[in-house]
Amino acid sequence: MHPGMHTGRHRKMSESGVKSRDLPFKGKNWNGLALQLLPGKNQSRKCEFNMCGICAVYRYHRDEGDQTGAWINSLTRAIAHRGPDDQGTYVSEKVQMGISRLAIVDVHHGQQPLTNEDGGLLLVGNGEIYNHQALRESLVQKGHQFRTGSDFEVILHLYEDEGISCLSSLAGMFAFILWDARTGQMIAARDRIGIKPLYYYENDTSIVFCSELTALIK
Repeated sequence: MHPGMHTGRHRKMSESGVKSRDLPFKGKNWNGLALQLLPGKNQSRKCEFNMCGICAVYRYHRDEGDQTGAWINSLTRAIAHRGPDDQGTYVSEKVQMGISRLAIVDVHHGQQPLTNEDGGLLLVGNGEIYNHQALRESLVQKGHQFRTGSDFEVILHLYEDEGISCLSSLAGMFAFILWDARTGQMIAARDRIGIKPLYYYENDTSIVFCSELTALIK
């Protein structure tokens, strides 16, 4: 992890103190949490937003921080006990994503990070989307092509159609991190009640997400 990480801020995503005007994408049926990161912006505000472990690193500037994958490999190892079946990572100049997966839905083909048809969207997720079959059927009728049977793949295709408003369509217990390489935006969200945790740490150069606080402070 970054040597200065202990000097930053550790927070658990919380709905307290959040006003709806902070979230123009807030749907009438969405009472969960979402944090949207815009390219080049240092945003530290608190936002209204089976056991896998997910993590991600978002750098505010491409030329700062680790570009070898050391950060995300360290985080993924730290949460390996949460997902004994599979581990996956994605590393680019600006973003790193990782998962330790406990395979429940599409055990053999649901490896993460998941991508959409053109590879412009990537996602790591923890939990279960209860209404994924109904959502999948609707999306297939609209022409979307699925690569796996994973319940979390529906989020990628919903996001293609609806953007952040897709959160209003999800029923379940979940936490996920989505990277939109086309726009340079990262979105981190969790379920309405917070059954699936998601913590974040921020300093002047990066923001880091993880399913466990202990992994962030190591």
